[in-house]
Amino acid sequence: MEKKHFPENAVEGTTTVNKRTHKIRRKAYTLLTLLKSGDWQGIAERLNRYATRLGFGKRARRQRQVDACEPGIDIICTRHTRFVALRMRLSLETLGIAPIRIFDTQPAHYAPRLHIVICPQMLSQLPSSYIAMQMEQSVSSRWFDKAYIDQLENAVAIMDYSLHNIAYLQDTAGLSHRQIFYTPISNLPNHYLHSTGQPDKSDEVSSASSAPTYDIAFYGDANTPRRQEFLKALEQHYSVLRISEVFGEALYAQLARARLIINIHYYEGALLETTRLYECLSLGHSIVSESSVDIDEHSLLKPYITFTPIGDIDAMVAAVGERLAQEKAALPPALPNDIAHFHFYFARMLVANNLLNAQALDAIQSPLPASHLYQGVGLSLPETHQRRTAFQESYPGYPVFPGLRHQQGWRGCALSYRYLARQARACGFKSMEIREDDAGLEGGAYERWQKANRLFDARPDLDILCGLVADVAKDVSVLETLEHEGERYIVIDRMTSMVCNRYGTRAIQALAEWPFADTNVESNTIDRYLEGLSLNVLVPLPFIAQHRAESRSTLWQFQNTTYDAMIEASEQRLITLSQQAQESREGQ
Repeated sequence: MEKKHFPENAVEGTTTVNKRTHKIRRKAYTLLTLLKSGDWQGIAERLNRYATRLGFGKRARRQRQVDACEPGIDIICTRHTRFVALRMRLSLETLGIAPIRIFDTQPAHYAPRLHIVICPQMLSQLPSSYIAMQMEQSVSSRWFDKAYIDQLENAVAIMDYSLHNIAYLQDTAGLSHRQIFYTPISNLPNHYLHSTGQPDKSDEVSSASSAPTYDIAFYGDANTPRRQEFLKALEQHYSVLRISEVFGEALYAQLARARLIINIHYYEGALLETTRLYECLSLGHSIVSESSVDIDEHSLLKPYITFTPIGDIDAMVAAVGERLAQEKAALPPALPNDIAHFHFYFARMLVANNLLNAQALDAIQSPLPASHLYQGVGLSLPETHQRRTAFQESYPGYPVFPGLRHQQGWRGCALSYRYLARQARACGFKSMEIREDDAGLEGGAYERWQKANRLFDARPDLDILCGLVADVAKDVSVLETLEHEGERYIVIDRMTSMVCNRYGTRAIQALAEWPFADTNVESNTIDRYLEGLSLNVLVPLPFIAQHRAESRSTLWQFQNTTYDAMIEASEQRLITLSQQAQESREGQ
């Protein structure tokens, strides 16, 4: 018999008044729980969300400003950051957003359209509606005064290229993760920067006059004591071209005079200078660079750049010699068009702010190889750095997908599942595993989870393996009870929980078809959507997974302890249902 979905566990035919009464009761229960636990932050966040829906507050005001903008986007940059503006323009053009204009100085008058401002602290006056691209290094706080923080807070959104910076913006500057978007700098496709007519180093047909005349080139401020020490040592062995205050085509012509580019930090604890490195990679240059305190963020660069230890001058001298001794000091031929997946993260930010249709994400390559979906992926936001770090420490080496986002958090969460399911479906995977970043598999739970996976994989009739069920529907049906490898299980026809699950073919198909256009938060959150379908759900008893109590819900803005009583009641109810089903079977 086909199962029907009754929102909020109501029976079919329930009156609208009764549905509203049930909703009010549920929200009142949540409020009382928050009050009892003293979760004032959760209460404040929920009040802010409701105020935004009603058109009050900063978020609502910023959205009205964006809605009033003319089509197109103006990008304002400095000469130092024009490469970043070009990377943005390529993505915007690819996404069909037009017209796009780039200004490398502050215009006399701002057009009534949305602006992206790279390094907003460099402008004397900002447009009324803008997205900020934060480019300063938080390891030096000289730029992060109150005036600059206010500029960032007044932006529609804040992009930042560094996870280190994002932690600083939240923990020290006091900005909300809801406004911040991780957007790593990346390279441009081969030949993109050569449209200006500059010689292409990868072009085998080049004149003798364009052949490099220097061994290495350095560009930037060479007058700092630290860089001077490096450069003097290098000049004892190689011919060095020093380049300063040169930009655009003139810079590219200078760089072409050297066989190799070197990158030296301004100060010891600096973050990696990704803008400079990706610009050089886009031009086809070979690079030797110091490593950095945030090098773990840049593992994707290691096949293309030779890194030497921080502060080790002798190591850099030796590495330069090795690269120059190679027959071709050039990049591997298979340099990707977008090493750090800037296009994905940029589009992710646009979708989150209602500036791009969510369907556009389907055509964009994932930052994670599709093979990880079968092995299992974590789902976390790069911007919620404490949760992400805690998850990675609990599951070393477990790949993490950067969750998609939306102004309505539950829709962003559902988009993540839809995107991953469509990736899995396109690859023909029969199952995929997703753990949210507050999932716990502590102690012997991992071994139990492996046993459950073996059972799930052996039973193609099962649709979902659920590590824990947060809420059990009143009309849930028990389809089967069983034991396997010393563990007890129940098979039910619906469930509400996404914390730690493995999905089979039918569930993947259902997730891939989640309807983004349906804005009903009562029935279309991703867990309620699945609850409304007829699926065979395998649940271990007692539950294997835990819901980390120390985490806060990124969707509903309250402490996870709010769920504890609900999860405990769900587990006890399923145990009771399992016992009743077993007794009924034995009595037949």
